[in-house]
Amino acid sequence: MVSAEARTSRRVSSVWTLKDLLGHLADWERVDVEGLRDMAPGRPPDAEEVTDIDGWNHERVEARRSQPWDDTWADLHDTRAELIHILQGMVQERLHRRYRFPWGAEGTANDWLTAFVTHDSDHARDSREALAWPAALEGARS
Repeated sequence: MVSAEARTSRRVSSVWTLKDLLGHLADWERVDVEGLRDMAPGRPPDAEEVTDIDGWNHERVEARRSQPWDDTWADLHDTRAELIHILQGMVQERLHRRYRFPWGAEGTANDWLTAFVTHDSDHARDSREALAWPAALEGARS
């Protein structure tokens, strides 16, 4: 359990708090949902093309900086629920149909989704390590 104070003060990455990270995940998942919403009926994804990833990430984190924890958590939860709803209604064949992505590459809806799942997994691993770090130090002292 992470305390309410630690959610907005304790770093889980080099620069982000847990709240910053959850907002980051919610924002990228929104891009994921936008693309999959198009691909579900068989259209190419018309999601936002992000060319300056670091700049976009910084801009989005700053935009959420004053947002309350509960709003950030709700955004992530609601976007995840929307993603699941889209996937549940998606015809299996459309997961393997090739599309041109907004940044020019080609791939399938499955490729699109895999990129976002990998992104979430990488951040989850880093966060687990960051949040477990003080406990590991405590054990090392005894």
